[in-house]
Amino acid sequence: MNVKGFFLVMASLLAVQAAFAAQWITDYSAGLASARQRNCAVFLFFTGSDWCGYCQALDREILSTPSDRPPNEFSQSLLPLESNFITQKSQSP
Repeated sequence: MNVKGFFLVMASLLAVQAAFAAQWITDYSAGLASARQRNCAVFLFFTGSDWCGYCQALDREILSTPSDRPPNEFSQSLLPLESNFITQKSQSP
């Protein structure tokens, strides 16, 4: 990925984080069911929290930072779903 692409992805994720007032959903099936019920799209975020340095920095510096922006139409039309690919630690089902 080139530098422009990386910054575009980071800026997009920053906008998504600021728009979502709710926590990220980590249960894939429950997230899809909730999206169907709300009739909204799913924003699926793939991460590797125990091995990916970029993912850890993104979470620490952007996604875990509380936002002072109020919810908007973007947060009502997308459901935030996180898919974490852990390699070093045991995962719960």
